[in-house]
Amino acid sequence: MKVFILKTISVLLSVFICLMLVELGIKVRMPQEILHPKFGADDKYGIRLPGDKKIRHSKRGKYDLLYSTNSKGFRKNTCIKSGRAKYNIICIGDSYTFGFGVDDAHVYPRLLCEYLGHGYYVYNFGSPGWGLSQEIRAYYEYSEGIDHHAVILQYAENDPRDSFYRPVTGWDKEKKRFVFEKVTSEGEILTKIRRILQLPIVKQAHNALSRNSQLWNFIGNRLHMLRWNHDYYKAIIRKYGRLDKRDIFDMENRYYNSLLRHFSSELRSKGLRVLFIPVKGDLEKNEMVRQCIDDLDDKGMIELMDSSEWFDPKICKGSPEGHKWGRMEHMIVAKKLAGYIENKKEGQ
Repeated sequence: MKVFILKTISVLLSVFICLMLVELGIKVRMPQEILHPKFGADDKYGIRLPGDKKIRHSKRGKYDLLYSTNSKGFRKNTCIKSGRAKYNIICIGDSYTFGFGVDDAHVYPRLLCEYLGHGYYVYNFGSPGWGLSQEIRAYYEYSEGIDHHAVILQYAENDPRDSFYRPVTGWDKEKKRFVFEKVTSEGEILTKIRRILQLPIVKQAHNALSRNSQLWNFIGNRLHMLRWNHDYYKAIIRKYGRLDKRDIFDMENRYYNSLLRHFSSELRSKGLRVLFIPVKGDLEKNEMVRQCIDDLDDKGMIELMDSSEWFDPKICKGSPEGHKWGRMEHMIVAKKLAGYIENKKEGQ
């Protein structure tokens, strides 16, 4: 018995030392992206960041950022103004609108609020990982009670796929209005993982490792995309049967275009301006969506903001963690939008 205990201790110690060496090796040679607290599951939107948190986004030797969220999990707006705003603007979008890669003071909705000056206020309803289906749902849920005059919709190339993966918003043809559904399933693998992670002991261990372990994040970051792709295609097969990638791509785009047409029509019928701003180069990668945007712009349903000439490559380098918009880009977007809004405000 004594020999067995000694052998067990020896094996455990050897495993521990090996893990520590791997941890150190990854830390030195391949530092990992760490986000803590991480996204949480949500039956309305699929995923969202936790509310009222300071979220640390870091990579050793590269960047160390803090994102402040409000009670709803959106980016906290630090633009403080006295008096009641006469002209409110709502921004919706994904991680670009939320401001991944920049600190609280340099997110474009916050800067836009500052540049527009007295009488304006800007709300940021952007959330990482969302597509248009979640963005429309968030708009109707959180804009209620806000007397606003314009909506700024930001587009990135992954939006059609993110929308199709979690189609929480649909259009009722008979009632001619949007209908919203719960996320029925995120796929078998994700569902099982999230259930296990809700166990108190597992949750505490997971949080500690996510916050501190390079090895844990090395494994987790790679598994995330594998299981996302696995569950996405499995959900499509379960609902539509086996399709090739081109058919799936077309279905994603048709769904996105349908949502956008109905959404822009709804907003314009209420007298609201719809400013559409794509991330530079992303709209050109999708001809189906591009044609829809051009058509809506020609009909006056949206106002397409062409940002292709806004950014000087000599000074615009993107964010340190990989987004095309860094501090400089957010500042330029805010300044361009502020000038456009003030110059073309309806009624002037």
